[in-house]
Amino acid sequence: MPYASTLIIVPAYQEKGRIGAVVKKIKATGPWPVLVVDDGSNDATAEEAEKAGAKVVRHVINRGPGAATMTGLAKARQEGYTYAITIDGDDQ
Repeated sequence: MPYASTLIIVPAYQEKGRIGAVVKKIKATGPWPVLVVDDGSNDATAEEAEKAGAKVVRHVINRGPGAATMTGLAKARQEGYTYAITIDGDDQ
């Protein structure tokens, strides 16, 4: 599975203090592009994810993990990725 054609999607809500480590762990496994979908967090989830090297898409309000995943999949299709992998944002 080529790195360039695979997007790692991380739905996240209120994950400040964890999301940076999650993104860094993903990046340590290879040059994966990572997209964090910040699902309406009111903490520094988005900023921490960007600082760790992820692209971030934000929901204005919390819509739930299913909606965040669907947003990530839509972005993957829009950007022409062949594969998408989802990973929890809470480091489980």
